[in-house]
Amino acid sequence: MNGPIDHAAVERLADELQPTLDGIETARQGYRSAAIQRFALSIGGGIAIAVVGLLVLASPIFLFLGLVAAIFGCSVWATKPRREFKDEAAAAIIPAVCEAVGGLDYARDPSGFEGIGRFTEIGVIGSHNRSTYSDLLSGSHRDTEFRMVHALLRRRKSTTTGVGSSRRRGSSTHTVFKGYLFSISVPKEIPGPILIARDHGGIGNALGGFFRKFDGMRRVSFEDPEFERRFEVYAPAPQTAQQVIGAGLRQTFCLIDDLFSGGGLQAAFDGNVFLMAVRSDESLTDAFTFLSPLQNSRAVVTHLVEQLTLPRRVIDYLHGERPADQAGSAA
Repeated sequence: MNGPIDHAAVERLADELQPTLDGIETARQGYRSAAIQRFALSIGGGIAIAVVGLLVLASPIFLFLGLVAAIFGCSVWATKPRREFKDEAAAAIIPAVCEAVGGLDYARDPSGFEGIGRFTEIGVIGSHNRSTYSDLLSGSHRDTEFRMVHALLRRRKSTTTGVGSSRRRGSSTHTVFKGYLFSISVPKEIPGPILIARDHGGIGNALGGFFRKFDGMRRVSFEDPEFERRFEVYAPAPQTAQQVIGAGLRQTFCLIDDLFSGGGLQAAFDGNVFLMAVRSDESLTDAFTFLSPLQNSRAVVTHLVEQLTLPRRVIDYLHGERPADQAGSAA
């Protein structure tokens, strides 16, 4: 199934996996019932704590405790069946699709993502101190090594409110990045780093602390309105960056941006590695719906093949291929 997505091969694979998907649908129904029961028990338990506390102990604090118990039960205990279902479905189906696609290694719960520090140091993604990775793919295409992972990166920081005796300390957490991270080998080392960042406008970049990330990096301009509308390039040596990011590569970045529907693509050349981050709420296991019945086998397999071949299509673009060359592929 190398090259453009082979829809005939997808059909054959869907037929082969139909019995496995039928088993997953049966498992989904059981997990869904368990989740509903746990939600009901969590909410009912929270209400019981509040009512007993008010009627027996006459303390309004139990209203708060009941709310906390309900929220905790729903967010942790009651959602566990969904996570278990996703894991079971992924283990049953994704390795088989990887084998059919060919040359892919898959890990559902990787412990990390090698090289993540460079993403932050160069400015491809923002600084963070909380990270969750899932669905790590690794392989080779056109003699080019690649890795792709879905990442949820957050930053937790301490906060202080009030003054004097009413001063209180706490913490807040916000999402820095959610989406796909790519690490793709480059055959020839490129002087850099060269950052291809999103253009949020001067005020937006300043408000986001955008420029503070790029000590020693200078803005590089191009006579290319479409590319400049989407991206801002930074490098320690602007002339070198202009030579590297020629007209063809600038068009390629716009095409890759379109491949991901303008999902906030940012990237960098870092020696012999190309780093790329694309914001996306979509994940590899979205095909395994939880609350509603699984779609037909062809829809599930098509979604998985489209996601699993993303690194290959990015590499094809970097090698100069265009959508017309990839007739039959789906983004």
